[in-house]
Amino acid sequence: MNEITDYKTLFVKLSSGASRQCKICGKVVNNMKNHYLYHNPSRYECPMCLRTFSRPDHLKQHMKWKHVNIPLLDMMRNPSQSFIHAPHGMV
Repeated sequence: MNEITDYKTLFVKLSSGASRQCKICGKVVNNMKNHYLYHNPSRYECPMCLRTFSRPDHLKQHMKWKHVNIPLLDMMRNPSQSFIHAPHGMV
């Protein structure tokens, strides 16, 4: 299934505006792509603590809060580099 084009077929447009209803669970959503990922999760793994997430934006948020002292771009450029983990808020 090509998720970029086919995920839209899983939703019915509601007459109330931009909202869509999921054909699988009936939930009314505004963001079809994020809801699609709920039913068809990929796994995005944190390179620091190996915690997994179903959405890339959740991984990004996790990195921002839990690994605050590590620039995300530096980690993506060199994931094998050794980083020091500090608790949230500690710099």
